[in-house]
Amino acid sequence: MSKNMLRWDAGLKTETQASHKIQLRVRYSEVDSLGIVYHVNHLNYFELARSAWIREKWMSYQKIEESGFGFVVTNAQIKYISPIYYDEVIEIIAILRKIERTRVIFDYEILRKDNQKLLCNGITELCYIDKHKKPTRIPEQMKEILN
Repeated sequence: MSKNMLRWDAGLKTETQASHKIQLRVRYSEVDSLGIVYHVNHLNYFELARSAWIREKWMSYQKIEESGFGFVVTNAQIKYISPIYYDEVIEIIAILRKIERTRVIFDYEILRKDNQKLLCNGITELCYIDKHKKPTRIPEQMKEILN
């Protein structure tokens, strides 16, 4: 197992300063014919929580991109534990695991709001890039704010 792979049996620390939680009600457009969230939408949920986390702690993706920089996903892993159904209210938690020279690693949990049952967890690794789409050092100011 890669050192960066999520250990599926490891419990995540969801109540830390390095976490951000959002809630949403599953929309009809996100489910398949069985009323279960289509698998790719879990990544969209991760993105929503991560974007909100970065916006709250630092600045919006839009402002980052306007300044000539950005983040690109270089690795994504998902562990599906239990189905998520149409019209359920879920909580998506993004947890900053690590900041390195040019990349950040986030862990995620998706929980059913009413009983806090873990439905899915995952990880994404993002590379910080410049306007030429080349990896670049994450600004120290950002590292200080995010840590």
